[in-house]
Amino acid sequence: MLAGDILSRSAIMQGLDVKKAETHGMAQRGGSVVTHLRIGNKVRSALVPVGGADILISFEVLEALRYSHYVRPGGSIFYSSRRVDPLPVLRGLEEYPSSETINGIWEGFKDVLEIDAPDLARKAGHPLTQNVVMIGAASTRLPLPADSLRKSIEVSVKRAKDANLKAFDLGREAAISLRR
Repeated sequence: MLAGDILSRSAIMQGLDVKKAETHGMAQRGGSVVTHLRIGNKVRSALVPVGGADILISFEVLEALRYSHYVRPGGSIFYSSRRVDPLPVLRGLEEYPSSETINGIWEGFKDVLEIDAPDLARKAGHPLTQNVVMIGAASTRLPLPADSLRKSIEVSVKRAKDANLKAFDLGREAAISLRR
């Protein structure tokens, strides 16, 4: 939710129209929290149609797979290498997909980037900055200037501002270096 707020605020700072919708799928029990965010000169609906997303930012591998069908051809996917086993895996009823299976799914996309958000958040000085690490990584493809995103972080984040700003910078640097 904080990531959606940061992106929305940055877009508004740029004079853009923003519509946002959030779904909280039993998050306290390990379910998904999904934010649809549309940015443009004039936006009529918050919901992103299937196959219509320019960018997917995911904070966990399986969630990236689960929602990858929203990404348009030529769109970008940024996902954290963080693994969170869902309940069926924890109970031994299902197996977590193998690296080969996951990489096979990504073959259908042109711009997919895995970011080690947990490690970069630790380097930033606070493990809860993983979401901002991912915003930093995605900033390399977002239609929002990095300085606007940094300003939005300063305004949106209540605690650990310095760690969050560092997390943004580390995520951005990681995405740039992985693309070389």
